[in-house]
Amino acid sequence: MRFLDIDLDRPDFQTLRAAQELIDDNQPILFPGESGILLVMRFSAANRLAFFASAGLTGREGVVLFVGEDFDAANSASYAIPVQMADVVKNRAFHTLIELCDAPLLTRPAEDTREEAAMAHPEVEYAFWPLK
Repeated sequence: MRFLDIDLDRPDFQTLRAAQELIDDNQPILFPGESGILLVMRFSAANRLAFFASAGLTGREGVVLFVGEDFDAANSASYAIPVQMADVVKNRAFHTLIELCDAPLLTRPAEDTREEAAMAHPEVEYAFWPLK
């Protein structure tokens, strides 16, 4: 796993574009969300199944679908996963990433340290980690 540092308040655009391109290519990434590190993947029916299977999940425990500000809230019930918009005040980097992506993003909490994350997610090639 390769770790890339990211400033949550003033994110570097190249780093955000790298995260967006990985998501657009259906690659899972680790990214700092509003309440900790998240496993993030582009939403699709196939990715949803893979996302739940990789975690051994049977329901929707801990999974949130983050959407951009232009998302039509009337569609949220069709996903059968809690739908949420990112708060720009809490984490500008995460909010901007969601706005850059052209699809909703599946997320679930991940480990809090680099070492734990690397061991728990061998399928993830890139992890974006908050600067301290």
